[in-house]
Amino acid sequence: PTGQDVATVDGEEITTAELNAELNGLRARDPAQQKLLQQQALQNIINRTLIAKAAEREGLDDTPAAAMAKE
Repeated sequence: PTGQDVATVDGEEITTAELNAELNGLRARDPAQQKLLQQQALQNIINRTLIAKAAEREGLDDTPAAAMAKE
């Protein structure tokens, strides 16, 4: 649905649900602190996405170590 995406990385959308899953229920009382937690969680997702895409380009995603990491 429209409005569910919080970012797009290399054509791959990051949704609000993914962001909430990354936060794993972590909440701050202060709205500014909550915003910071959300920004950090989003950056973590972006970093993982970029690393995964680079691994795919290099053919590193077909190794036994990559299979274990995916699980």
